[in-house]
Amino acid sequence: MGRIEIRTIRETEVQEFLELLCQVFELDPARAGMIFRTEPFYDLRRKWALWHEGRMVSCLTTVPIRFAKFRAIGVAGVATEPSQRGRGFAERLLETVLEAAEADSEGKALLFAKRTELYQKVGFEVLDEVVKGEIETSGEQARNPGWLEVKSEQYQKAYENWSKGDERRLLRDERRWRYWQWSMKVPYRHGDSYVVWEAPRTRELLPPFVGLPENASREWVGLASMTERLGLPLRARETEMLLMGCRFPFVPEMFLTDQF
Repeated sequence: MGRIEIRTIRETEVQEFLELLCQVFELDPARAGMIFRTEPFYDLRRKWALWHEGRMVSCLTTVPIRFAKFRAIGVAGVATEPSQRGRGFAERLLETVLEAAEADSEGKALLFAKRTELYQKVGFEVLDEVVKGEIETSGEQARNPGWLEVKSEQYQKAYENWSKGDERRLLRDERRWRYWQWSMKVPYRHGDSYVVWEAPRTRELLPPFVGLPENASREWVGLASMTERLGLPLRARETEMLLMGCRFPFVPEMFLTDQF
């Protein structure tokens, strides 16, 4: 197979890492280059790559995630140069990253995927699915005038109270809140219910469900288990991708606003 090196990248290798991501995911290099370093979870210690004969051919990123009883990682941006696929490079990279995470007390991992074969080889299993569909609202809910726009800082307390209600719920520290605020989100409140509006969809809603603000998108994207738990009536529901876990003890309760 030739000489293999697997490690986190250095500052001088950022451009090569970014070019590989753009090639695999068909991203606009100029736009990707502008936002790559500004992302709140940007950390070279979490940018991993595999080199074959001195050339970067596979890469991925990890992000820290927290639950009540443990720390874990989210795995994102798994990319292998198209001409080098089928040679086991991504599998070896994932194995190394999971071993390093275990040594750093982050041994449990989550990722979102459309295909499962690669990840099942290294110990991941399907935990849930991400579903998309239009939220059906009754006439009374659709006309409900009681929604008030609130500041993100005001919303944080409501989320923190909700997340502490069950150990399966994702916790947000200061850095994750910066990530949450990195893209435009407008929270609305109606009594004890909150909806976070994003264009062009809704991905976060704190119970109880009492309808949607007039300008909020009816398109919902979320975990199937959360959709059921929130009691959201969806029309023409379809599966977008799968949530997979490695050594994960439960199906997590989280919103797609925290997707990695």
